[in-house]
Amino acid sequence: MPFTVTIQPSGHHFEIDEHETVLEAGLRAGMNLNYSCSGGSCGDCKGRIIKGELASIEHHDFQLSEADKSAGGVLLCRAKPASDLVIEAFEYSRPEDIPVQEIETKVTKIERVAEHIMLLQLRTPRSSTLHFLAGQHVTLLADGIRPRNKSVASCPCNAMHLQFHIRDNPDDEFSQYIFEALKTSSKLNIRGPWGSFILDEESERPIIMIAYDIGFGPIKSLIEHAVALERDQGMHLYWITSEEDGHYMDNYCRSWADAFDEFIYTSLGRNQHVEPEDLEADFLRRMRIIREDHSDLSGYDFYVTAPGAAIESAKALLVEWGAAAEHIRVDSLERF
Repeated sequence: MPFTVTIQPSGHHFEIDEHETVLEAGLRAGMNLNYSCSGGSCGDCKGRIIKGELASIEHHDFQLSEADKSAGGVLLCRAKPASDLVIEAFEYSRPEDIPVQEIETKVTKIERVAEHIMLLQLRTPRSSTLHFLAGQHVTLLADGIRPRNKSVASCPCNAMHLQFHIRDNPDDEFSQYIFEALKTSSKLNIRGPWGSFILDEESERPIIMIAYDIGFGPIKSLIEHAVALERDQGMHLYWITSEEDGHYMDNYCRSWADAFDEFIYTSLGRNQHVEPEDLEADFLRRMRIIREDHSDLSGYDFYVTAPGAAIESAKALLVEWGAAAEHIRVDSLERF
């Protein structure tokens, strides 16, 4: 039978199995707990037991002071429960809470999922996992090539394994490096995180996500984080693409719709190429289905990725249709 862990001062809570550590269960549940190594060496995940009993504390190299021990201090990556727990621990909640990190990663997978789209999978060292909030981006750095900022397309709940969605662009040196030169097991440095395109975890309003092309990447990160948090408000994902094969993770999106009663997925593709100068008009035109599906937009939170030129126009259009401007968060496709 699982126990319940409550984190103070946030009041967040999650279930934990008796064989899990507090850190493992917390990350699985979408908690933004502070940690680095997850192996008892760094001490970053130190917390304090306020109430409850531990079944065991696994060996760790980091030395807690006697004062910490007497106050109930433990490393969350080493502690397993014997009862319900109340724990004092630090959680990241704002971008400014997270320090900028630079980490050398290893390429574990490069997968072409559409004619012009590659999924890049990186693995951090166990001792240097990336702290970030869902929806944020990092700078990817390769020797001799101009750095590029790319959104993390995976969930912070498994921050050792980072996914990025890369579009083939013949005019972009970094894109060509990914598609033509980068190999599995290569090293790639990352620096970050950056950005405030993050989930409002205090809101209980239903959510409308609007993704354009590979702007699906940060939207995917947000959705996976919301799923980990077991959010029960409704969520409707609109994925608008400029190319016929643009829904490169269509089955994955449909699996969300199959698994969760409150999740709706609408794919809006094209059967012809859209010229760059027509991206804004095309995106705004196809956004109109949202108004057809939802007669009253005033009670929703919106998360939108769009062509750079369309960002302000898309936000203005949603406000015109009744959405509250303060409930709209946007991220520009120009960076992707």
